[in-house]
Amino acid sequence: MKNHFIFIILFVVASCASPSKNFEKGNYEKAYEGFLRDLEKGSNNRKDRNLLNRSFEEMLRQSQTQSELAYRKGQLKDLERLFKDTEDLIMDYTKGKPWLDIDFSNTMKGIIAQQDTLAMDLADAFEDLADENMRSYSQRGDKLLAQQAHFDYIKAAEYGGHSERLDQRIEESLIAATIHILFEADSWDLNLGWTIDNRFQQLEYQSGKFVQVYYEDLVDIVDCHVDIEFNRIDKRENERRTTDNFSKEIIEKYEEYTDSTGTVVKKPIYKTINASVECLIRTMSYNWDARAKINFLNNYCDYSARNFTSQYVLESKRYFIKGDERALPDNMKNLKDQEYAYNENKVVELLLDDIYKQVENHFF
Repeated sequence: MKNHFIFIILFVVASCASPSKNFEKGNYEKAYEGFLRDLEKGSNNRKDRNLLNRSFEEMLRQSQTQSELAYRKGQLKDLERLFKDTEDLIMDYTKGKPWLDIDFSNTMKGIIAQQDTLAMDLADAFEDLADENMRSYSQRGDKLLAQQAHFDYIKAAEYGGHSERLDQRIEESLIAATIHILFEADSWDLNLGWTIDNRFQQLEYQSGKFVQVYYEDLVDIVDCHVDIEFNRIDKRENERRTTDNFSKEIIEKYEEYTDSTGTVVKKPIYKTINASVECLIRTMSYNWDARAKINFLNNYCDYSARNFTSQYVLESKRYFIKGDERALPDNMKNLKDQEYAYNENKVVELLLDDIYKQVENHFF
């Protein structure tokens, strides 16, 4: 597999470095690029220059064939492809002009003039399409038609250049194509109204092309109304206790006695000690629910109702040691009480941020 991969790389490199082979295979564009690259590096090879010209001559022939086919079909997509390919041909000619025969000059002047005419034809065609879509929009109120008209007006400007009239139509089609979405949020807990509004106001940053988002705003035209209703925060406190018991055998004292050899010996006297660690664990769980209700004002309100929920749990621990602490293992000797990590205001902020992100992901 490794050798096969190396072979492929060598083949590609060899192909790139062999414009003559590309010419022989009829890959005239690649051949042209290769000969041009060698000439730009200072090659004075007469053969390279000759084959560069022959490559370009074949490229012209292919371009002429493509042009005849495109005009015969008369389809916009074919004419656009012809325009792009001709632009590439003109660029290739400009790059290779110092080494190309002067005989190509008149031919290229004709192609450039034809390209200018094609650009104006494309501009007129896209503007006519856009005008037709805007007329249909006026009759049917279909914003998708206005959106397509907007894109076509932009293409008309790309091919034919901007004008005050065309720029005005681009702006008018954008206004017609824009879908207006109004978000509102209410809470059963009036104390949280400002907090919710302050966070959800950021939904307006989701506005973009063809979409205008409002929050708690007076709007004349609304295509979609989303009402988010927050329940009261459900707070529940729970308490439980755990107990771990430990025992350990220690030397309480030594007794001395004299053995048969007259040696004084100390004998350890063992004692079992006990200890327990009781932990009082308090949890405060917060649950906050919200529901998005959709007022379908027209067909562009492509949203669905949904429930959103967020939960956060705080935990505190308090330790009580009973008995002889010497019986405790090392990891239980320096226990520290743990308080709640956040106060309630911070928890509300975290819950609200979570629900906001859920809403944002659902609608956008």
